Amino acid sequence: MVLLVGVVAAACAPAETPALTPLPSGSSGAATTLTTPMPSGSPEAASTQAAEKIMRDVRLSDPESLAGLDGVRFTEPGAAAAGSVLATHPSGALLWAATYVYASSGRDAAPLRGLLAEADATVRVMAAAGLIALGDPAGFEPLVGALTDRDLLAGSDPPQEVWMFATSTLVRYAGRQGPVPSPDAGADDLATGQRAWEQWLQASGDRLRFDPASGTWSTP
Repeated sequence: MVLLVGVVAAACAPAETPALTPLPSGSSGAATTLTTPMPSGSPEAASTQAAEKIMRDVRLSDPESLAGLDGVRFTEPGAAAAGSVLATHPSGALLWAATYVYASSGRDAAPLRGLLAEADATVRVMAAAGLIALGDPAGFEPLVGALTDRDLLAGSDPPQEVWMFATSTLVRYAGRQGPVPSPDAGADDLATGQRAWEQWLQASGDRLRFDPASGTWSTP
């Protein structure tokens, strides 16, 4: 997934935070959402609780709190914590943080599908990007629908608009199926690009296939 927080260089979790479990070697960059309850007080439970605290402490206007998320993305505890948080139907910065972590770390598509109807455009496109990265075509329509959205993408640094993230994500996973407008493109250019992607998606239909090895979509 395209990074939203470009200033992140390293995790800044408190020193007492337990070490987080990295993904198994050879994984695709997604962590399994833990469904079996972990014993209270176990190292795994402590790591998951620490990951959740980092998400709950996020403030979108605070780069330092955003930087902390890089310490929990692509980890088992991060995915487990994000999945648990999303199950509580959070809002605001917590919804953003849990979606950001889960979209890059979860393997179960169900929590992301439930976010496609969110009012927040940033949450929708992050969830949609996570879905197509997991091989779920449900993410394409929301991304194509966002190709004319000029709202600022929350948490992006340097700042970018929603349509820019949607465009780069589509090109990353499906190739250049439509024109790529310049950053200063006008409304007509964005609409032209959107129409091209709409036509591609309509023509592709059920023929779209995901290749896990390359992480890309194509039609036979």
